[in-house]
Amino acid sequence: MQDNIIINDNAQIIEQNKTDKNIEHDNTKDATVEVQLAETNALAVKQSTEIASSNTSFSTEKIAYLQSIQKEVDRMGTTSLAIKGLCVTLFIAVFSFSSFEKDILCLFSLFSILIFLIMDVYYFQIERKFRTLYDKVKLNAHIIDFSLAIAKPLSWKSKDSTISCLRSKSIWLFYGLLIIFDAFIFSWDKIHIIGNCICFG
Repeated sequence: MQDNIIINDNAQIIEQNKTDKNIEHDNTKDATVEVQLAETNALAVKQSTEIASSNTSFSTEKIAYLQSIQKEVDRMGTTSLAIKGLCVTLFIAVFSFSSFEKDILCLFSLFSILIFLIMDVYYFQIERKFRTLYDKVKLNAHIIDFSLAIAKPLSWKSKDSTISCLRSKSIWLFYGLLIIFDAFIFSWDKIHIIGNCICFG
């Protein structure tokens, strides 16, 4: 009887040891899973940080590139404005020489207007090309290489073509009015003579 009790006690002890070992194994397994999960989270955080850093660097480079293009746009705009100012100054100065023939002054003024028109269209076209490059970089359609090389217009209908620049109000309206005024001064004497003939029969 006592032997049976001892055997039962030993069996219970063995079972308890097995249970304890299983518990220890489960705890070890859980600890391993937690360590792996922590490592995975740490790796994910590291990757997110690297991606964020990369995006920040890209944005900084893009902003710097856009600023360099904008400087060229502003420079072309300033040059175009200076050309218009010189054109008006010369136009006024030409007609201040009353000792010369009016016909010669008008022809010289017209020639000067056409020269300034060509120069203004040239710089205005360059400005539009830089604006096109700016839009491409802004829309991620151009690589960030800090190149200021501008492409030729794809067709005469494109915004940065010579024809499109001539159609701009800042070009044809300004120089058109100067040409009309020059033609009016050139033909004023003839208009005055015709008017006198009509009035006095």
